[in-house]
Amino acid sequence: MEIAIPCKSISIHNINPHLGLIQLFTPSDDALEQSWISYEYRLFYFLTGEGFLEISDTRTRYALKKHSLILIGPGVEFNWIAGRYPIQCFEVRFDFTQNNKELKPRISVGRHKGYDKSKIIERVCFTDFPQFNSTVYLCDMSFAEILFRKMHFAYFDKGMMGLDIARCMLATLLFELAQKVTTGSIVYSKKGGLFEEISEWIHANYPFIDISGKKIAEKFGASLRLANKEFMENINMTMYQYLTTYRVQEAMNLLKTTQLPVSEIAKRTGFKTQNYFSEYLKKISGFTPSEYRKFSRDKN
Repeated sequence: MEIAIPCKSISIHNINPHLGLIQLFTPSDDALEQSWISYEYRLFYFLTGEGFLEISDTRTRYALKKHSLILIGPGVEFNWIAGRYPIQCFEVRFDFTQNNKELKPRISVGRHKGYDKSKIIERVCFTDFPQFNSTVYLCDMSFAEILFRKMHFAYFDKGMMGLDIARCMLATLLFELAQKVTTGSIVYSKKGGLFEEISEWIHANYPFIDISGKKIAEKFGASLRLANKEFMENINMTMYQYLTTYRVQEAMNLLKTTQLPVSEIAKRTGFKTQNYFSEYLKKISGFTPSEYRKFSRDKN
């Protein structure tokens, strides 16, 4: 007998999201061969690659273009379909109504085999915004990248307020999606500020080894002190800490998705030496490169 999951009625203005996880995600070969069903809401924001995500019951395919975004509800079966280039995205696992006083064990994405509908965290029915009651697909969402990156840094921040800040960013993002779906426009927009300009430049130039905080600041006509002040106000780290952390994120993705030697990965992501990369990865994750590679593959 199939268990019916109650559906909570909710207004878009009353969401209080709980962020279960945000991570940089690249589907493995194993994942590409499986059907998947989520126990929570899933939000995917695509950074690179091409291919499709197919919703099984409707056979609807969504193109995974750069800066496209997909929101999927719990209990929806989907499949990854690879294109010519690897898919890389931010994956957010969340629900709309839980708060930090009502935490439940977070349940990972489940394959079709062994899926238990009774473990679904929640279902919601928006009374004033029915578009969120089904899969949402949006293209040209480049404005959202900086929100995802800020949320990612806040989530992994060791400070006590990190998770709360990330949850607020998720709520902001969900409101922006509702605005985009209903009106075609957004409220949040880049102001062309120093933080946005420098962070975008870092995303494009991080592989180059000969980068220093002072050189980056000078490139944008600012002092190192001013640039660091902008970064501290936005993500609570200096500009160079942001650069190094971004390099580590990209390196971790290569460890997880390729067989490249650690020395080559360090070189491709802008680290001067393999030892420096290994030390920094150990500092922020607790893993050596070989340990992280084994852990991520065992997890998959």
